[in-house]
Amino acid sequence: MRFWIVGQSGMLSNAFQRYFVKRNISFFVTSREDANITSVKSLENVFESETFDYVINASGYTQVDQAEREASLAILLNSIGVKNLSILCKKYDKKLIHFSTDYVFDGEKKDGYVETDLTAPISVYGMSKRDGELQIAKYTDNFLIFRVSWLFDDEGKNFVHTILRLLEEKDAVNIVSDQIGSPTYALDVIEGVMELLDQVGIYHIANRGMTSWYLFAKEIALFCAENQIEKKADIFPIKTKDYKTDARRPMFSYLDTTKATAVIGKDCRDWKIALRDCLEKICK
Repeated sequence: MRFWIVGQSGMLSNAFQRYFVKRNISFFVTSREDANITSVKSLENVFESETFDYVINASGYTQVDQAEREASLAILLNSIGVKNLSILCKKYDKKLIHFSTDYVFDGEKKDGYVETDLTAPISVYGMSKRDGELQIAKYTDNFLIFRVSWLFDDEGKNFVHTILRLLEEKDAVNIVSDQIGSPTYALDVIEGVMELLDQVGIYHIANRGMTSWYLFAKEIALFCAENQIEKKADIFPIKTKDYKTDARRPMFSYLDTTKATAVIGKDCRDWKIALRDCLEKICK
């Protein structure tokens, strides 16, 4: 069993690389220079020259607000590039593992989103990710699409590291309190992926429980206080309407993981437990 990780520097790519190295799982990784998903020829060179079983697409455009100004680039990377990968996975009989987002939903639902719920993105980023899903389903039948939400990790740029930095640098930090979702540790996503490798279709993976960005940040601050980590900033809640961004976010995007849980045989751990595991690794 060998994996090709497409994309070298993103959060999930780095998390997969650490996971595979630690467990002695065979893989190789390519950068955009090595394999450009916008070029069929560039991708086909890898399909022809390397031996592998699974393609993990950890590449893509992830700048949610900037996508409103760079729609063509977001669509190129998140939709057209995914189409190229899908066509070649079908041609060479490889399984495609792809990551999508809770932003494919509009946030109007009142309970957890399941895999069969209608997608209705309200941002360019969400639209480009939804279109990527559609390209995969159109061009290959051997795929896994994992919708994930509010990803964090002990390494790299993400919400946890941003809050830790702001707590140290600022006197006060304002965090949105009326957007609700599922914080999810990258490590738990990977473990879910590995449990579901033999499946096909769309699955939601998220840590158990829901919260707001504000309460997410407060939990980080609480950990710091309990562990005598000096942070000077106070955290205050604000409403989405008072925090202007270029892209709209779904107000409620909690992902229901019942489908994945039924296959794996156990639920993902609570987000607070996962967060503390992450923070302990950062502190070390």
